[in-house]
Amino acid sequence: MANYRTFLITERPFRVVDPEVFIADLREMGAKSEEERPSFLGLTYAVEDGRFWVGGYDVGLVFWDPQTDEEMYLDDIIKKHIAPGEVAVLKYVGHEKLRDVHGAVVVITSEEVFWADLDSIKSAFLDRCFILPFRRGYQGYSEGVV
Repeated sequence: MANYRTFLITERPFRVVDPEVFIADLREMGAKSEEERPSFLGLTYAVEDGRFWVGGYDVGLVFWDPQTDEEMYLDDIIKKHIAPGEVAVLKYVGHEKLRDVHGAVVVITSEEVFWADLDSIKSAFLDRCFILPFRRGYQGYSEGVV
């Protein structure tokens, strides 16, 4: 896909068990701090009050490790380091000239990882298998309830 653009953001900051080790693992994936990469082009992290934010432009959930010649997954790295009781929510979107649009939400705890992509959400609506807590219609939105 030519000109495929992506964006990844942490919905809210989260705590990790050992920040220095977490930063080292993020750096292996090519991440830089917000101060080092103020444009947010590429995997970027910030720390505020001991809580981490991760995101950036042209970033996905999978990275290539040139040393091992294998894929590394951002959700696996976060799950490995996230503090017990914390929740990290990643939102990912990508598009190619708005013709081919993808998106996903990934919820990460120290115990497990859940995710749903736009296609599975669409299928749930079409199949009327409302497993996720969706509201029907737009009434709440137009009335400012949602």
